[in-house]
Amino acid sequence: KPPKVGKHTRLEKSKLWHKFGFSVQWNIRDLIRSPIRSIMAVVGVMGCAALLLFGLGLKDSINGVSTWMYGDLNVYESKINLQKSITDGELKNIKNTYKGQWIQESKVQIRYNSISESGALTVLSEGDQIIYENENGQKIVMPKEGIGISYKMAEVIKAKIGDTIEWRIMGSKDWVKSDIKAIYRTPMGQGIAMSEKAYTKIGQKYLETALLTSEKSSNIKKVAGIKSIQDKNQLIDSFNDLLESMQMIVVILIIAAFVLGSVVLYNLGVLSFTERNRELATLKVLGFFSKQIRVLLLQQNIWLTIVGIIGGLPFGFILVRFMLSTMSKETDMIAQITPISWALSIAATFLLSMVVSLFLSMKVKHIDMVS
Repeated sequence: KPPKVGKHTRLEKSKLWHKFGFSVQWNIRDLIRSPIRSIMAVVGVMGCAALLLFGLGLKDSINGVSTWMYGDLNVYESKINLQKSITDGELKNIKNTYKGQWIQESKVQIRYNSISESGALTVLSEGDQIIYENENGQKIVMPKEGIGISYKMAEVIKAKIGDTIEWRIMGSKDWVKSDIKAIYRTPMGQGIAMSEKAYTKIGQKYLETALLTSEKSSNIKKVAGIKSIQDKNQLIDSFNDLLESMQMIVVILIIAAFVLGSVVLYNLGVLSFTERNRELATLKVLGFFSKQIRVLLLQQNIWLTIVGIIGGLPFGFILVRFMLSTMSKETDMIAQITPISWALSIAATFLLSMVVSLFLSMKVKHIDMVS
């Protein structure tokens, strides 16, 4: 069909219009005359940019979890796990031999209103081998009274600071009521934490289950009472193995982004070229060289690509945050996208768009001016 009859816009009647070159004027008129085609091209670029940032952003977030967990929060070098049947003498011997921060770890059931969830309990003695951070990444100390609850657990049971929750150690019949005094954030091991003083103050018996120490595992001898010695690097490797399946999802997303971008942009380009075939043939008849027409087409695609990238990147970031928020109750990840990933998403989308545009612009040579 012949193109619709255009009307002069306010921009064309303004003094600014005459300052534009022919290529800018021609492309603006074409965009105004074919808004649906232009919107489809922008949406295609947005989808490509969003998926690329989504995949790279997930990769950054996954890689950042290991650093956050064992670089920022757990700063110990080795973890000495004790046997359940350890005697007082054996425990005293270990305390005299190795220095660090003693902890008690137990599985607990947490109840608030009508919601009940299972989680982990960590009771801390004096020390600096475990660091807690709030939702804003600021360091906090476990209160001397009451408990701290992990951000994800508080979200699941819909509790906040000041609320009173009930909890009990698995296997125990007695429920304990505690006030929430702090909310901390941790990627794994959602539950509650409290200081040794707060734990004993409510009548509970503090039973050490592990020692966190700055000693290298190679310097620790497995004496009586020690169940196992975990090196920090082993814990990091085990943690990364849990997240390995997600790395495959990232690869699939990146491939899907390129496939989507290529297919959508190519099809839209072919559609656009077919619609403008008569106009391009007219330009050739008027004496425009193929190279000049290709520059016209490339200029418009650059505009649409830039708009699509600007609109797609925020959407990609939202996708990363949404994906991380839908993970299991035991996992809490923060969206972390490095500047390199932002730059790669922009560059890859722009490059892909330009390659498709250059490939399509070669069709200008084959326009049949006679027909």
